[in-house]
Amino acid sequence: MITTTIHTLKTVEPYFTQVKDKKKTFEVRRDDRGYKVGDILKLLKYDARQQKFSGEEVLAEVTHMLDNYPALEYGYVILSIKILE
Repeated sequence: MITTTIHTLKTVEPYFTQVKDKKKTFEVRRDDRGYKVGDILKLLKYDARQQKFSGEEVLAEVTHMLDNYPALEYGYVILSIKILE
């Protein structure tokens, strides 16, 4: 049985809009959640100054994952993503 995990993540501007507009097709994240190809990222727009969520969200599927790469800081991954519509 294949299970898909949904990861709910804060995303600040300008990155949220770049992802929403399909201009940014990757996420660099600490791999503290055990990300896998096929997982879903639920990206919530977060205003860091006001410390609150706007209510906007985007769903994206992880299509590729780069980890254990020498140029990446230990414990981080680069996730290629595709917006789900």
